[in-house]
Amino acid sequence: MLYFDLNDKIRIDEDSPYNFVSHNSYDSLVEFMTNSVNRIETETSPRIIVLETWLMLDYVIRELIIWGVGVKAISNDEFDLKNELLPIGFKNCLDLLIKLKKQQESLLVDPNKNCIKLPLGFWHYIDTKLEGKEKEIVLKVIYRYQKKKNPNYLTPEEIRSSNEVSSNSIVVNKKLNTIPQNSDFRTVDDHWLNIMKYLDEKWVGRVNQINKARNSAAHSYNEETVFKDFGIKGKDRVEKLRKYCIDTISSLLKIKINT
Repeated sequence: MLYFDLNDKIRIDEDSPYNFVSHNSYDSLVEFMTNSVNRIETETSPRIIVLETWLMLDYVIRELIIWGVGVKAISNDEFDLKNELLPIGFKNCLDLLIKLKKQQESLLVDPNKNCIKLPLGFWHYIDTKLEGKEKEIVLKVIYRYQKKKNPNYLTPEEIRSSNEVSSNSIVVNKKLNTIPQNSDFRTVDDHWLNIMKYLDEKWVGRVNQINKARNSAAHSYNEETVFKDFGIKGKDRVEKLRKYCIDTISSLLKIKINT
């Protein structure tokens, strides 16, 4: 497993959900992670330790959603789509993320996703100015290049042939169709899916445990409720809680914290 040092305190796994930040938001992410980790390591209040742990999870879940739906590139501090588009409530966002994960995993990869883009005028010229053999030669050159760039590329003729076969079948199974409709193609990139494969039922269960403790910490000043949520008893309860939270975010977020 490959890691890289974010700073002298935090190392990040290449498959960490934090490993997707753009250059523009790099500094703010480093500051956020460093501040949260420092507070978890130094605070003596169990409420603050749990709240900071929860914030690190909340951040990742919301970022993964807007990255997955394709609006990460236009989100910034002045127009933060995590706040504008996402549902209210941590649990709602977690459910949405897992639903998006399952949906995208069930879809097929668009065979023409790496298709080269040419000006509309170019295609208009081919369709209106070229005829017969001349048009066929130009299109064959383009399609040959496309096939070389992407072996899975399908020409319009191949798509038509496949659709004809599918429409003439007595039983149409979307999973077996060579060419589904556009809505049946994945819209996320491979890096997103690779990261999301770690978000299984066990992952969700541990996240929900942190969220439950966070709700207790946010709505009550009784610190005993926090320890109770984690089943922590005996001496040195704050240190036990601190260690649990550090171990949890290290495991769930695939980061290594040098304590």
